[in-house]
Amino acid sequence: QAWQRSGAASRRAAREAVAITRELDDDGTLANVLTTGRRSLSGSGLVDEQEALEEELLALAERLDDPGQRMRASLWRIVTLIEQGRGEALERLHQSAAEDARILRMGNYHHSLAYSRASLALLRGRVAEADFLVERAAAVGRDLGLDATVVEAIQLTQLMGVRQEQHRLRELRDQAAALFPPTSGFQWPAMAFIDGEIGAMESVEENVDALLDGFAAHGATALCPIGVLALMAAPIARLQDPVRAVRLHEIVLPFSGRGAYLAYFAGPIDYHLGLLDRVLEREDDARGRFADALAFCRRLGAPRWAARSRVALAEPRREEASRATGLA
Repeated sequence: QAWQRSGAASRRAAREAVAITRELDDDGTLANVLTTGRRSLSGSGLVDEQEALEEELLALAERLDDPGQRMRASLWRIVTLIEQGRGEALERLHQSAAEDARILRMGNYHHSLAYSRASLALLRGRVAEADFLVERAAAVGRDLGLDATVVEAIQLTQLMGVRQEQHRLRELRDQAAALFPPTSGFQWPAMAFIDGEIGAMESVEENVDALLDGFAAHGATALCPIGVLALMAAPIARLQDPVRAVRLHEIVLPFSGRGAYLAYFAGPIDYHLGLLDRVLEREDDARGRFADALAFCRRLGAPRWAARSRVALAEPRREEASRATGLA
């Protein structure tokens, strides 16, 4: 509950537990507590701390010969590498996780591997394959009797990325509204993002404000990760709202140089900062952000987000566009 409602409290409790457990000199207990600690960091954007825990968990898994622990740490490692913009080891880690999955019976491992595969396909630009794999991962979760809300939430989140690439986001709107009640913390970002992308702006301001207010109260949590916050740059840019742009820019700026991740790669943080800088008429800053985003995508191997960054970088300055319009 703390993990969902107060990210800072959850991370503080996890760090205290890890410190106490280290004094016991028991690898099995330490592995379990480190797992809780790493889970508390999900969505926090604290990638250096994530990396340190993952490396320790992988070493413990080898010492304990625990394939479940090794697989879980490998999948977390994939997410952190994506957030760091390091794409060279992703396929190797997936292969390692798949080998461990063959000897594991627990359904949540197989579901996690399935939707991680979908995420990687989308990151690499294989949209049709990702579409198939998202549906397959959801089917795996349902067949294994996993919590339906979790399975559906992950499926919907990944479909946001897939349908965005297919220009079919409108299809998801009713599905998102039906899956999550209006008071759900997840509905706010999903609806704000979808409505902003399809141009249905009536409820965007309310949903963006609900998300920003939630972050102000509790920080980054399972329901309000940094990646979701970064996605709000696009609807704010469509609104051309400088007040909300300033507010979001201050939240997301410390994570410049990282990637946004929420069950799929949702672009470099610098791309989203560039959108906000453009709203604030800081064109030089925006162009620097888009250039950094393009370099990030090239390192990561994310061709579709690289293309978005190139397009944003090539967009003419407002004064140039105005002059060209006048000449025409």
